Amino acid sequence: MTIPENHILVIFGASGDLTKRKLIPDVFNLKRQKLLPDGFAILGVSRTEISDEEFRKEMKSAIKEFGNNNPDENMIDDFIKSIYYISINTKAVEDF
Repeated sequence: MTIPENHILVIFGASGDLTKRKLIPDVFNLKRQKLLPDGFAILGVSRTEISDEEFRKEMKSAIKEFGNNNPDENMIDDFIKSIYYISINTKAVEDF
């Protein structure tokens, strides 16, 4: 399998349950299997107003709770450095 070049995965509705239970833990597993490029990042987008750091803490907890096979703490910390978050108001044109 060919590993793609640098990519950004944008997740709309990122503060929701699907992101915590499935998306982030599964993307982390791809990282563990070395199937993601070095220049890979995740941008979470949602209406909930939280900071990058708060979002990273939530995603770290989600990986530990819903991920597979007792992930390595250092690998999780490295992975969450590439996660970013932005809050948008879907009814405000200027947010797009």
